[in-house]
Amino acid sequence: MDKYVPKEIEYSILPGHSAQRVVNYMRKIDVDKKVWDRSMMYSWIEFDGLMYVQQNGLTGIKELIEDGQKLMGARPLPGICFNHWRTAENRTTARYASLVTLYGPVQEEAFYQQYASNLEIGSINNYISAMKTLNEADWRMTNKLPNLGFCFVGCWVDNNDKKGTGGLGYFGAWKHDTILAVNKQLEQVRSYLQKCALETTSENGKEYLSFLDNRMRASIIYLKAIAKTTELQALFKDREVDTFTEKEKEDIVKTCDEALVLTNQYISTHTEQMPDRGCEGTLVSFYYTPPSVIKTIRQKFGNVSADKAPEISKSTDAPPAPIHF
Repeated sequence: MDKYVPKEIEYSILPGHSAQRVVNYMRKIDVDKKVWDRSMMYSWIEFDGLMYVQQNGLTGIKELIEDGQKLMGARPLPGICFNHWRTAENRTTARYASLVTLYGPVQEEAFYQQYASNLEIGSINNYISAMKTLNEADWRMTNKLPNLGFCFVGCWVDNNDKKGTGGLGYFGAWKHDTILAVNKQLEQVRSYLQKCALETTSENGKEYLSFLDNRMRASIIYLKAIAKTTELQALFKDREVDTFTEKEKEDIVKTCDEALVLTNQYISTHTEQMPDRGCEGTLVSFYYTPPSVIKTIRQKFGNVSADKAPEISKSTDAPPAPIHF
């Protein structure tokens, strides 16, 4: 760009996917002041590759502003665009982005402290721990479970039908143990938030914590659904698609049905709290993405009709009722 683009022309840079990757990649290419001075930088409040789970990429935003200011000195940064698709789920990260673009870097703990104080959230230290743990889980998913929640079905389906591994698409890529490890982190986030809820009396604080807890529950259920589909990986590995036995086809159908029950639970949990149209859009996107791919796998390799309803357990063991503070 330095060589071929006239100096008076400005340009936009999207270095990577997720706020933290933007920072990491900018550091790797050793961007100098000249580049920052003529650039509209792109970062992320929300990474679309993790659309179906609750996110918190706050650290990457902080580090991008810090790096920019080190290079630019006292001069303001020309501009930063922050990608995001939803509002309610991203209110905290968006608030942080607005503050740091106005006033410069704010340390994460200080921001969480003030944010919780403004909402009169109780047990602020637990709130800080929750958000830090969520940030860590977010980064882990970004790196170890790429595009786990991407909202375009075309990327989920691998049309290589020669071998079953290809037929699993995205479901053939993620590691079961990694999913369980992330879910453990999300459960810890919920535990911290519940401690906050017990000590919160303000209506604004209770409403905020209730919504965040709902999205954490939905995220945990979603990861359980994905983990269930990864159980097919061993069966599909290095297999020709026409060599499955009848028993194996039954196992495929059973696993897919169990995963579909969990995706239905995700939808039910998500719909408990729908404060804006972004929530509606996410739900519509979800309905036409992971469940439809699971149904396709079930139809292709289990020899059942695409619209066959999953066999839902008659057990009285049900997901927990919505939290009431």
